[in-house]
Amino acid sequence: MEPSDILVIIPNWVRWSACHYRVYKDPNRCLRCNRCPMTDILALRDRMGFRLIVIKDDVAPMDVIAHLSPKAVVIVGSFTGHVDIPVDVVPAERSPDPLIDTVLEVPKIEGAVDRLLAGEN
Repeated sequence: MEPSDILVIIPNWVRWSACHYRVYKDPNRCLRCNRCPMTDILALRDRMGFRLIVIKDDVAPMDVIAHLSPKAVVIVGSFTGHVDIPVDVVPAERSPDPLIDTVLEVPKIEGAVDRLLAGEN
C-alpha cells in the first residue's frame, strides 16, 4: 500500500472556532496560522503523502469512503460503520463545547497511517 492509498478523514470541529476559512472539502484553504491542529495535520500530510479531507457534521464518513474509494482509512473522532477496507480510528479530546476547538494529538494520526502502511490493521 502506498501513502496516497490512505484517506484521513478529519471532522470540521478540529479547526479553530474563530477561523473564517472553511476548510471542509478543501483543507488547502487553511492559512496554517497555528491556532488549531490543522497546521500540523497539513504538515503531516505533506510529509507522508496521504489524502486528507475535512468533513462537516452532516456528512457521513461512509459516503466519503464510497465516493473516494481509498484502500484504507484513518478517521478522527468515532466510526460505527462497516467497510471492507482497513480502518483506524483516532480519538479526539473535545473541548468544553463539543463542536469547537478540539484537542487532537497529531502524532496519533501519524501512528495510524504508519500502522496501515505496515499492514498492521
